[in-house]
Amino acid sequence: MYNDNLHIALLRRKSPELMRWQTRFSIALDVARGLQFLHSCDPPMIHSDIKPSNVLLDRSFAAKIGDFGLARFKMENRLKAEALSYESDKIGLCDGLDWE
Repeated sequence: MYNDNLHIALLRRKSPELMRWQTRFSIALDVARGLQFLHSCDPPMIHSDIKPSNVLLDRSFAAKIGDFGLARFKMENRLKAEALSYESDKIGLCDGLDWE
């Protein structure tokens, strides 16, 4: 991307554009919208690695989420099974669970 990522632009280059609160707020809003989009997919996608170096900035400092190496889809059945397993281990009831 034209302005690298948020980490480089903010901490290394100290871009003067990022000294304006309006620009910072716009970047935060872009990231929030990106996460909202990912979480509204079917099934929802969990990025798992949001950090300044994974927020890419274009020419006008619009933010884009990058690096989906740790991203996973949220699978309801798997999460429910993991929660049931934890509860079952606590009380010793592991029989009869459907482990898809």
